[in-house]
Amino acid sequence: MPDRSDAHHRALLTLIHAGGAASPRRGLLEASHSPQAALDAGPATWGAAGLDGAQCAAL
Repeated sequence: MPDRSDAHHRALLTLIHAGGAASPRRGLLEASHSPQAALDAGPATWGAAGLDGAQCAAL
């Protein structure tokens, strides 16, 4: 049965696999209370954090 740490790690891996510049993804993570919250924030927040179109599409 997956636990909370599994979900945490899956969300981090999803952000890593988005590719592109790391700085915007790091900023998004720092502004969010968890990696899953960063993913749940949605495309408008991702773009405001500086993620490019390819990164947003990957998420």
